[in-house]
Amino acid sequence: MAHVGITPSFWILSLIAHALAWNTASGQELADGNESGFAYKVEYTLDLFTNLNGGVSRGNEALGLFKLAATWDLENLVGWTGARAFAYGLGIQGGSISERVGDIQAVSNIEAPSTARIYEAWLEQDLFASRSSLLVGLFDLNSEFNALPSSGLFLNSAQGIGPEFGLSGRNGPSIFPVASLAARFQFQPTESTYAQFALLDGVPGDPHNHNGTHVLLQGQDGVLMTGEIGIRNPSFEKLALGVWTYTNDFDHWTRTDSSGELVQQRSAPGVYLIMEKSLFHEAADPEQGLNFYTRTGIADGRVQPVDLFLGGGLVYTGAIPGRDADQAGCAIGAAHLSDEFQSASALGGSWQAWETAIELTYHYRINDWFSIQPDIQYIINPSGDPSLGNATVIGLRLVASF
Repeated sequence: MAHVGITPSFWILSLIAHALAWNTASGQELADGNESGFAYKVEYTLDLFTNLNGGVSRGNEALGLFKLAATWDLENLVGWTGARAFAYGLGIQGGSISERVGDIQAVSNIEAPSTARIYEAWLEQDLFASRSSLLVGLFDLNSEFNALPSSGLFLNSAQGIGPEFGLSGRNGPSIFPVASLAARFQFQPTESTYAQFALLDGVPGDPHNHNGTHVLLQGQDGVLMTGEIGIRNPSFEKLALGVWTYTNDFDHWTRTDSSGELVQQRSAPGVYLIMEKSLFHEAADPEQGLNFYTRTGIADGRVQPVDLFLGGGLVYTGAIPGRDADQAGCAIGAAHLSDEFQSASALGGSWQAWETAIELTYHYRINDWFSIQPDIQYIINPSGDPSLGNATVIGLRLVASF
């Protein structure tokens, strides 16, 4: 049995969350908060995982995530037309199921070093008759970029953002669990088309200190630049193309100079293509039915560990009669380890080129504020390491949200 490592302070934080939640439920509903100019949400997620076989080691892990988010409509509150503010704090606790599995795609999308921090804090202003907006502050780029609603059902991290992008940079891009300062501009030229661009600090937080919130703007960090254009219409729920690049240099995996030091290499731009399509709706309720999505990403394998990702999934809402809000889904994600990364590894050319994660899950809504989600994942070639057997992981996610 693995040591779970959930401290007394974590349970105190959870009790505070429940106290806030009772206040929200009894006095101020979220919709009413929007009308009054203020709304907040409290959520606690607990993941329980067991690695049954394969990977690095068998055993159990528990992971917890507490979230508290608040939105201020500044037009309603102070008369600032078209402006809103958002703040999002989180507390992370628990073990590491990925250390047991040895994967690179991360079995749980809430796994991270234990800490509490302000995750996002930004101000957004509508422009040009609300057809565009400018956002400035601590910003999670995956909340708007490379994002597909249906893929949010799944627990594996690669279904939220491909590892070719999610594992890039010196401390990852500006995604969970560390966001960076950013400026994002979004424009909607027509009802069904949009374009968005962002400039972000190239190194979110402090790579040497995972505790708390750190905003360090240093010249050597460089800038992460990303852009996405897309369409949304009744035929294609979403189709988008994105491009991203860093302005700073990275160590080449294998190339060295005359002194034996790794050569600094500017990364080529990464590209991703995402698509979500409704295959059919149930006649009695358009919210029920089957959705399909795909995600493809390419990165520079000379300096990034994953140079190609292929993923996709199917999500059925209301598959069981009488369970209209439940969701069932299956997904697959295949990450290709770059040739240069394989050559630089201790195993040399004996690595397997692909890690593939297959996931089956069911989200069961017990009521408006509580849900449970059993999950099973099969990881083929964890991290491409041939010494690790294919891993079978079962899990259960519990979510209380108010």
